[in-house]
Amino acid sequence: MLNNSNCRVCGYALGFAPWGENNSDPTWEICPCCGTEFGYEDSTIAGVQQARQRWIEGGARWFDNKAKPANWDINLQLKNMHWGELDVKMDSKNVEISTDSAFMRDGENAVLIKYSHPIFEANIFIPTGMIEQLITFLQSNLEYVKIGTSCSNDIYWSREGEDVYILVGADREAWDICLVLTPDLISKTIAGIKMSGLY
Repeated sequence: MLNNSNCRVCGYALGFAPWGENNSDPTWEICPCCGTEFGYEDSTIAGVQQARQRWIEGGARWFDNKAKPANWDINLQLKNMHWGELDVKMDSKNVEISTDSAFMRDGENAVLIKYSHPIFEANIFIPTGMIEQLITFLQSNLEYVKIGTSCSNDIYWSREGEDVYILVGADREAWDICLVLTPDLISKTIAGIKMSGLY
């Protein structure tokens, strides 16, 4: 599993945090495996995906052959490449949640739920008339519900065990962005909505 001491592009276990312990201060060093400069090619998900594709299409060659472990196994390392898949698991330590009044594109009153993470910010617009339905879903064991928009796309809220997946895209099978709410973030989301007094 990828952690903050792996290269975001190739998944190589570096032994240090290329983006710092807080995951937001790049070291600007070079990955000895794929040649990524931390803070440059790996600063956005699109950048990670492009650098990863170039590295793999180029034969996954080592940037610094002297650093290549004798028992290096590309298949094991590829299992560490999760960061650019737009599937981000968040927790209350690295995410701030805020709410504000907003409008849907058609002018309907809405509540904006904003998830702020060191890597991204997600703005989710929920029509005011559907807030109760969302809270009911978050507090229940229902499998999924379609409520709200983000990036001009529909949002499908899908339950997977204790977690809730926020799937942004065409449908809950063919989504473009996935954010994962852990139980603590589900509670924090509900509390944030209720405290806002916006519905």
